Amino acid sequence: KILTVTSESGEERKYSVVITRALNDENSILEFKILNGLEYIIGYIDEESSSILIEVPKTLDLKSLTVSISFSENANVSPKLGMSVNISDEFEFIVTAENGLKKTYIVNSYSENLLTNPTGDNNGENWNFDGLSGVEIDNEFGNVFYLVANKGDFSPNINQRIDLSRDYSNKYILFIGDLTTEKIMPNSITRHPYIWAYQIGDFSEDDWVFMQDMIHLSGANEWEIIHGIHKLLPNVSGIHYQIGQALMNGDPYDDTKSKYKDLEVRTFNTSEAATLFISKLYKQTK
Repeated sequence: KILTVTSESGEERKYSVVITRALNDENSILEFKILNGLEYIIGYIDEESSSILIEVPKTLDLKSLTVSISFSENANVSPKLGMSVNISDEFEFIVTAENGLKKTYIVNSYSENLLTNPTGDNNGENWNFDGLSGVEIDNEFGNVFYLVANKGDFSPNINQRIDLSRDYSNKYILFIGDLTTEKIMPNSITRHPYIWAYQIGDFSEDDWVFMQDMIHLSGANEWEIIHGIHKLLPNVSGIHYQIGQALMNGDPYDDTKSKYKDLEVRTFNTSEAATLFISKLYKQTK
């Protein structure tokens, strides 16, 4: 830009003026979504961990998807927009600010809830009810599963088989739910509700990996979120999932009722992604 300055005597002088501005240092992904038919699935962006989680339906082909991203002004993103991406495994997007500062986002897909009828609608269709158990209406929470451990009934439970719709070999599976019991027995696991499962696949019963240690340990009538993250075996084809009430050898059952709600089973590429879901997304799905 040329600046002309005129003195009192009328003499003109011309100056070359260079105007500079600081280059933008912003390098954030503002929105991440993938096309599913005629609609978009919106990803969850966690800036604290530079992670993106995106929930995908069981039937969606994860290997060639169109991604749409909004990012900081004057920044660039790699891979370039318009390319199809494979989200069956963890992958990265790198955002480069105008001033060259880079930020890497880790993108992970996770499955929708794999439980069929997770709230027990339609009289608990797709669930198997053993002993005195079923679904009832809670005035505060709506449908909840319940189970009463009767005297002489060693291990009543409510269970469901989950047939996996795609290859989840070596992925991570998350079990999570909100559990309570109307009574507890001091210094014992008896009367505490639990979540339990085992893997089904091309292996014998002797090789089954049991997924346990998911038990309610809070006091009577206290709801407690219980969860467990477990690695799936190669060639796993299904999951036997059940909820029940624990018993320590020698303790009697006494018709104590336990309740279960907000039950979810989801798969993730990494245990870190599952942990992020627990802390940031589980309660948002309710």
